[in-house]
Formats: sequence, structure tokens, C-alpha cells
Amino acid sequence: NGKRHLLLVQDYIEGETYHTLCNQRLKAGKRFSEAEILQLLRQLLPVLEYIHSMGVIHRDISPDNIILRNTDQLPVLIDFGSIKEVENKAHSQLIEAIADPEGLSLSGTVIGKRGYAPPEQMNQGIVCAHSDLYALAATAVALLTGKQPHQLIDPQSYQWRWQERVSLSPKLQWLLATMLSPKPSDRFSSATEVINLLQKMSILPTPAKQTAPAATVGQSVNRRPPARK
Repeated sequence: NGKRHLLLVQDYIEGETYHTLCNQRLKAGKRFSEAEILQLLRQLLPVLEYIHSMGVIHRDISPDNIILRNTDQLPVLIDFGSIKEVENKAHSQLIEAIADPEGLSLSGTVIGKRGYAPPEQMNQGIVCAHSDLYALAATAVALLTGKQPHQLIDPQSYQWRWQERVSLSPKLQWLLATMLSPKPSDRFSSATEVINLLQKMSILPTPAKQTAPAATVGQSVNRRPPARK
């Protein structure tokens, strides 16, 4: 009939979800460390960079949807059943949205886990590249604190209250807090921007060359990390 359809083929990934791993840590009186969260960011940000460059937004990132694969101990993002796929005619609009989050938002069905998805996604179905960045930061905070988002978010202001529960470097604390800003325009605009900031702040080593093509979108904004101490 000439219509385009999106087909998903997913591999079986043998391993444990980060939700299960977090619960195992909590039972042993432990939580994820800053070093582990930095490694998780380093490994998953290029994945987001790639799928966003292809016009895809995951919309449902959470500890349930990340598996630590047994074969190589790498995190694998799963459950792409909730993705927002943009047709070719709208692909250029997604590029503009990544570069200028205030200029365009993509509306659709409300999908996502409350607390992990940003307010505008849950309330209005509006998604953009920074929607996935918000969810990734929410996942990181949940793993660091051992708490669910609803235990850390002010239901009126949507502000996160988590910093006093963990001891982090000021740089990482600032990075996660920016990714979790209730106002979309206060967040980073793309995974590329976050990767570049991490490299400039020397929090993470320069990642190895990815097999997937690097994204060519994203626009740096005038945000400064905390001063070195």
C-alpha cells in the first residue's frame, strides 16, 4: 500500500538488568559507585548519540531497560518498543530540535516510566534528544542512591533532591543535575554535548572509536562546570 512501517528485531541478551543489580547491591548494604556510574555514562552516551542521529528517541530508559551483558560485561540498552521514530520528511526537524530544544518538540503518545521520563514527556507526550538524557541521568541517580525517583523528586516543582544522599565530585554532580533540570532549555541539548563536556572536564578518558557513525548534530551552549578544587 506504499506506507512505511517500522519493524523491530531484538536480540536475546543474557545478563541481569541494572534494576536487579541495584537490588542485589542494596541487600548487601552497597550501592553503585561514582566510578561505575561514570563508566555507564561513557558506554551509553555514544549509543544515544547514534540512535538520535538516526532520528530515533528511546523514551523509556531506566534500570529495567539496561542489561549488563554476561559475555563482555557491557551495558546494553533494550526495549526499543517505545521509540519515537521520525519519518524522513521530519528528520531535519529532529536535527533542529536537538540543536535548539526550544525551537521544536515532537509530540506523541505519552510513554515512559514516571520519574525516569521528564515532566513534559509524561504530561504532554513531548520528547526530544534531551528526554533520553534526562532518563539516563535519572537512572544514574537511582543507582547511586538506591532510591526510586518518586522518593527524590518534589512533586510540585519537579526538582530532584538527591545530592545530600551521595558523595560525588562537584563536576559529576553538576552534570547530572543539569541533565535533570525540570525546564528542558536548562538541560544539555544532545548526547554529543555531554560526551564533549565529560572529555573537557577530564572526568572520563576519550572513548574508543565507535563502530556506529558519530553524530554530526548538537550545539554547544555556554554552560560552565564547577571550578577545579
